[in-house]
Amino acid sequence: MLEGCVPWPTDQVARYRARGWWEGITIAEMLARCARRYPEKTALVCASQRLTYRDIVETSDRLACRFLEAGIEPLDRVVVQLPNCPEFVYTYFSLTRIGAIPVMALRAHRHTEIRHFVRASGAAAYVIPDRIGSFDYRTMAMEVQSEFQPKIRDGILDDASTAG
Repeated sequence: MLEGCVPWPTDQVARYRARGWWEGITIAEMLARCARRYPEKTALVCASQRLTYRDIVETSDRLACRFLEAGIEPLDRVVVQLPNCPEFVYTYFSLTRIGAIPVMALRAHRHTEIRHFVRASGAAAYVIPDRIGSFDYRTMAMEVQSEFQPKIRDGILDDASTAG
């Protein structure tokens, strides 16, 4: 258990386990289980795109390797500021697979909020889209990176859509 986390009350844990609602596995392990059981079943629909459990696991595993190669380690905090899209799903599962901790940011957050998230969490990385509409996240990310160097390492600012 992470320092500062409050454990679930033992009576609730026992009740959830007895009912089969709490299996003691991570969300990444649950996804892997679904991919083994139902590899070709649709797991995610985004506009006209349909992704199977296998698609999500394979793409997330490739991205997890890229994060590890870039220096993300277990328990590192990573600010994730992606819209609701497949890249968000890949990023989330990739980070949890390697034991990193996603720190969720809304796409509407700007410099003040992102600086706070990085400072408060001690984030080692920041994952963004390149741009949405007229807003260029890369510019903001570089400003945040320069302010928090060397904590936010070079090469981590990433458009997760390149995972595939």
